[in-house]
Amino acid sequence: MSAAAHVDNTAGLGRRYASAVIDGVFFSGCGLVAAVVYVGVRESGILGASGAVGSELLAGFAVGALIASFLNHVVMVCLAHRSVGKALVGTRVVRRADGGRPRVHQAVARWLGGFLFGVVVLPLAFILGGSEAEPQDFAGLRIIRSR
Repeated sequence: MSAAAHVDNTAGLGRRYASAVIDGVFFSGCGLVAAVVYVGVRESGILGASGAVGSELLAGFAVGALIASFLNHVVMVCLAHRSVGKALVGTRVVRRADGGRPRVHQAVARWLGGFLFGVVVLPLAFILGGSEAEPQDFAGLRIIRSR
């Protein structure tokens, strides 16, 4: 193994959190656009009779945000080693074993784990008074600084 392989280029917490916030804003924005477009199309009568706008907005938001999140965290990571947020903060996702491109099953596992962490673990930690635990790399992947 070369000397360069021993250099610790793991992304720091600041970059990791900034990336997560940017990605969250990105997929939330996509969800909001999807919800507004969906309700607009429903109200125009193209898709049939309109229903309760509140529940349609929520459903449109959820579907749009999940699709954007999947495309960002799975497809983009497999193709380009990074999500939108990671690209903006200068980090990328690589296989822990050899630094190569993430495999689809690894990216999906990482996406699902991150979703679970963000929706379940973080809110519980906040409610219970916080946590000093740092985010962990998993699914055989790690986040590193870009060159």
